[in-house]
Order: sequence, then C-alpha cells, then structure tokens
Amino acid sequence: MKSVIDSVNRFLRPASEAHYYWFDSALGRGGYCHVDDWPVEWESSDSSIALVVPMVETIHRIVTAPEGVKLDALALAYSVEDTIAGDVSEFHWLSESLQGSNRLIGVSANWLSNWRDYVASHQANLAFIGHELDLLPASDTTAFVGPEVVVRHRGDVYALDVATFNQLVASQNITHIKQVIVTELARETPAQIASQSQDSYWSNLSSLRLNLAVGSFKPPLPWKRWTQRFGWIAACIVVVVVIELLYRMLTLSVLKDETRSLQQAQLELAQRTFPQAQFSDPYLQIMQMAEQRPGIELSDVTRLLIDIGAIKESELDTLKLSSLELRDGTAQFVLSLNVNNFSDVDRFNAALESRGYSVRTLASQARDGATSARIAVGI
Repeated sequence: MKSVIDSVNRFLRPASEAHYYWFDSALGRGGYCHVDDWPVEWESSDSSIALVVPMVETIHRIVTAPEGVKLDALALAYSVEDTIAGDVSEFHWLSESLQGSNRLIGVSANWLSNWRDYVASHQANLAFIGHELDLLPASDTTAFVGPEVVVRHRGDVYALDVATFNQLVASQNITHIKQVIVTELARETPAQIASQSQDSYWSNLSSLRLNLAVGSFKPPLPWKRWTQRFGWIAACIVVVVVIELLYRMLTLSVLKDETRSLQQAQLELAQRTFPQAQFSDPYLQIMQMAEQRPGIELSDVTRLLIDIGAIKESELDTLKLSSLELRDGTAQFVLSLNVNNFSDVDRFNAALESRGYSVRTLASQARDGATSARIAVGI
C-alpha cells in the first residue's frame, strides 16, 4: 500500500526559529534558508511538503502499557508524565505499537502550529510530518546536522551540541559507534571522527513512515488544559459544592420550620402568662424587648415567662398578670399583677427568688377585695 510519504518530494527540516534546511528529492538538491525566503525551486504548482521534526524538538519514549490495557497516545504520555519536562497537554502526541511496548513521540503543539502556518503562508500543503529519528539507521549512528549532533546509542537517541559530542568521543564513551554521517547540512565538523559514512542525511527518506500530521496541532485553550489536568479535581469540587448547597437548603428549611414552631410556642406562652393582654406578634415583641438592654438575651425573657407560668399553675392559680416591661435605665423587668391579698404578693416574690431572680415590690394597694402590685424582677 502506497504511503503518503511516497508521493512527497519536498522536505523541510527546521534548524531554528529563523532558519531551515530544505531538500527536493526529485531534483536531488537542497539548501539552507532564512524564514523570510522560500526556495525558488518550490515556486511550481507541486505544493506538497513533508516536515522533518528535529530530535531536539521532540520527546521520545518507549512505554510499556499494562497487559491487556490499550491506551491512546495521550494516556500513554500521562503514564510517563513524571519523566516529561513540561505540561503533557501542550504537546501533540502520536504512538506506534511495537512488540510488547509502544513508541511514543511528542512535539510541542505551539511549535508544530507555527511551522504549519509558515508552510501555509507559501500556499503549500503540509502533507506529512516525520520524525528525524526515522532517518537514522537502526545501528549506532551519529549524524551532524548543522550545529547539532544526533546520536543513536544502544537504542537511545540524543540531540547534542558539537562540544558535548567531542567530550564524549575524547572520553571514549562512544568510540564503538562506527557509522558517522557528515552531511551537506553540517556547518561545523568535529575534530574526532573515527570513521565516516557516505550516506546522506536525506538518503533514508523512505524510512519516514510514522506520520505526525494527525489530529489538531493547535495548543489547547487554558480551560481545556485545566480540565484535562485537573478535571477530576474539579468534578470532586462540584460534587462537594452541590452537596453543601443541598445541605444548606435543607438546614434553612429546617430552621424556618423551627422558627415557626418557636413563634407559635411564644404566642401560647405569652397568652397563658398574660391572658388579659393582646398580642400581634409575641415572638417579635419578646425579641425587641431582649434587644432593648445590653446583657439581656431572648432566652432570659423566655425563661422568666416560663417560670411565671409555672408559678401561676402550681403555686398561685389566682395570679393575674397585666403587663411585662423593662424598667428604664436598668436591666430589670417590671411586672404588673393582681392577686387576692398582700400575702399572695409575698408568695409570688418568694417563688421568683427561689428560682434565682432578685425581686423587689415597687408599689401595691388593696381595693374592692383585690390587691394589685408592681414588682421589679432582676435576671
């Protein structure tokens, strides 16, 4: 089956952000250009271009997936995320199945997008994106490409500068490499070369089989990168927030029910304690009373009403209360009551004192067989 690469004769290999190498297999020649220029030979109608990605711009990993588990390229990349310098989501990934493992190639999505736009600006079609590693023979090899040195050593591949390569040769760390390709792309020649191949850098173009021109080269939007990396955390946060909102709504509903029950209880309590009084909203009235004096709480007012009601029911059933108010300038309540005689007033005062209140009679009088009194009660 014919591959896309078989129909492409024009190859572009970036050397930097501003320069690139080009090669035309149909013409058998190539060159070195600035990005402001375009090969004159490529001005014809044949506009299909193959981009060769330099080793220095790629991430190359051999990844072994768990047995029986099939992972796509992005999942494989995340499985080795701790060995990758950078955000996995900012790379364009492609994988190739090998025997028992996967070959994983990653290229910066921004880098690919920029070169694709450059090719398109010259009305050319980027038909194929190959990886420089495929141009090197499978055996240990060194290729000099401009100021870069690409070394395949014991199955691993490195992109080095010439100075580092010279140091490795001098230390005899790579003396066993017999095949050295010094191509027309080389602008510097290292001093230490054990042997040299007559092969050209472009002689293995038919080896470019893994096409990286698949999928989108555009870098993900910030929100997409965020969801890819932290999506599960966001999902957990959303779940927690929803649960919290539901809990708060339920709590608010319960509080409303409790408030209504409390208001009804306050009304019943006030009506039992002051049967002769009229109440529009006893809960609000008691709240306002509690707020009128610092140091007096709603519970203090409620407790006093409960205790007065208990005294009336168990000890002094003839007791009739007509009003309850706060004494000006004090934290004392003033009670107006009616009983049968003065001894009932004393009994009432004693009952309040036994419950922890301070009690003082402000005024009392007897008229028509009944006794009325005003009593100051301190909490």
